Amino acid sequence: MAKKSSIRLKNKNLRYFANGLSLFEYSLKENLKYPWYDDFFVVSDCLEIEDICKKYNVIFCKEPSELAKDNSSWNVIYYVIRATGIFADDILVYVPPTAPLRLSKDIKEALTLYKENIEEYHSVVSVCKCREPPEWSFKLHKKGYLDIKRLPMTSQELKQYYHLNAAIYISNISNLMVFDGYFNGRVLPYIMPYDRSINIYSNQDLELAQYYYRNKLKIRS
Repeated sequence: MAKKSSIRLKNKNLRYFANGLSLFEYSLKENLKYPWYDDFFVVSDCLEIEDICKKYNVIFCKEPSELAKDNSSWNVIYYVIRATGIFADDILVYVPPTAPLRLSKDIKEALTLYKENIEEYHSVVSVCKCREPPEWSFKLHKKGYLDIKRLPMTSQELKQYYHLNAAIYISNISNLMVFDGYFNGRVLPYIMPYDRSINIYSNQDLELAQYYYRNKLKIRS
């Protein structure tokens, strides 16, 4: 889905990203690079996005006005399920355009992971290793000082945590309806490196993603 407006970064889907392409078109072009899908749907309330979809011959779904004001991705996914008549066993892969450094091969690998474990797990979502340990995060007391309940552990004692990178979500329609989304059943992670996990929420995110794209940096993941 690619909304016309964005609360945090105005018109981000149509912002320039690379190779003369907007963020949306660059992400779409990369997503379509390999035939991992049967039908590719784009939901948007934006006429410019519709024109891009025609260029790449993907299915454009006009987003109802009441959903265009809704920030819930799940409500839009549910709308697509109802509007397109997909079957219970069909697999729905959600790939937000705001993760431009995600590769088509990431989607293929995550989809393979899901299919190989479909009897045991209800969904696959992409994650990235946390760069900052949660054990070293603290709330501020109402008086302004750090509310430290315990002393931080040494780096050798820290556990490895992962966070959602908002790049890939996979499940079949039946599981999505039963669990009301991708997260309430048994969820299997598809682990991605940081340099392909940047999600665009701000100008700084956009500049950082462009930097990695230009320099093809490979950092320790």
